[in-house]
Amino acid sequence: MPGYDVATLVEKSGKSTSHVYARLSLLQLIPSIAEAFSAERIAASHANLLARLPQEIQAEAYEQCWRKDWQDKEPHLLPAKHLSAWIQTNLYLSLADAPFSKEDPTLNPPAGACITCPRRSGFNTSLFPDVQGDQCLDAPCFHIKVNTHIDREIAARPELVQIENGGRRSSEQRPEAVQRGHFREIEHTDNPDAEPVELCEAAKPAIIVYGKARRNHPHRLHRQQLPHPRPTSSSTQGRTSRTRDATRSPGRNRGGD
Repeated sequence: MPGYDVATLVEKSGKSTSHVYARLSLLQLIPSIAEAFSAERIAASHANLLARLPQEIQAEAYEQCWRKDWQDKEPHLLPAKHLSAWIQTNLYLSLADAPFSKEDPTLNPPAGACITCPRRSGFNTSLFPDVQGDQCLDAPCFHIKVNTHIDREIAARPELVQIENGGRRSSEQRPEAVQRGHFREIEHTDNPDAEPVELCEAAKPAIIVYGKARRNHPHRLHRQQLPHPRPTSSSTQGRTSRTRDATRSPGRNRGGD
């Protein structure tokens, strides 16, 4: 209704601020998901998780609400916690781990700086009370800024070697970067301005020998063969021999009795 803001709705309804924001966000659902929610094919918990996402990725996330097992004729609805885990693993990008500056609007001019972008969880923490840290929800924009940042660093320092050590898709990987499991030979030139550095004790290799070395492998660890303990008491030896005799010839003992 016109004239009402979130604070007024919180006061009149008695609900929390996060609850009001979650209900208002349902207006951002795409028509197909809004229809599924109205028909009660998904619960309010599913709809709230989907409504917080940009509209262009809601349909992909909606598919994760369902699963069809081999004995099922129709897909069944999964609990909302499965959808939440999928979103956190596949869609959220931590801005704290981003290599670029979150205050630089020139990395992607159409999107602007991250600190003023509404497509992140930190823009409205009341809408994302269950999300830790500031998470980016726009993966294409995030990757554009990463590539622009790398291009600037390479232009400023051409001697840098790009290494791709993440699990990104092949379309998102940079072709000039060294991929995981690969290597590249580069020319090494001594720096005349560098000071000589001696290895510290912690950096020197250490060899531990436990037991006797065999087959010329001093670095291998071997257990010492210890002799079996033998009874030293005469009374113990006597009990051992009597038990052995009784076990061997039980009939003799009964005949003697």
